[in-house]
Amino acid sequence: MAAVAIAAMLVSAYGQYEQGKTQQKIYNAQAEQANIQAGFQAQQAEMQGRTEAIRARQEGVKTLVNINRTLSTVRARAGAGAIDPFSGSAGSLQTYALREGYTDFDLSQENAKLASSSAGFQANVYRYSGSANADILRASGAAAKQAGLYQAIGTVGQAAAYSSMAGRSSPAPVTDKST
Repeated sequence: MAAVAIAAMLVSAYGQYEQGKTQQKIYNAQAEQANIQAGFQAQQAEMQGRTEAIRARQEGVKTLVNINRTLSTVRARAGAGAIDPFSGSAGSLQTYALREGYTDFDLSQENAKLASSSAGFQANVYRYSGSANADILRASGAAAKQAGLYQAIGTVGQAAAYSSMAGRSSPAPVTDKST
């Protein structure tokens, strides 16, 4: 009976060790998945930033087109009215249109740069976060493996102690021979 109990303890110890190794594999797989997910989120953030930057640049191009329309309209009306289109009120209107238009254009270019840089920043946050999560998961896996090993060692120690106790013979009962 003692041999069966000891064998069961050794099988249990092996199971504890294997469970720790399996748990480590699970954590490592989760760590890899965290890195993949973070990379995907980073790429998504970068793509969104590029999209926003393109949209902002397109707004800048629209502004330049509107400036040209405005200048052409002012010049055409001034010329139709026999007024010098480059001086006086017509010149002032053109100067105003240029100033306001280029302010809008510069703003759209700054928005494009801001969209790109903020997307890059967000992508780096995702990458760092994913890497940190992966490191934590890997450390948890290593701890799980180590815990399984320690549990197995403890169980083997219990089996050895039980074996040692089972191998001792119990003292013979004392019988009273005086009667």
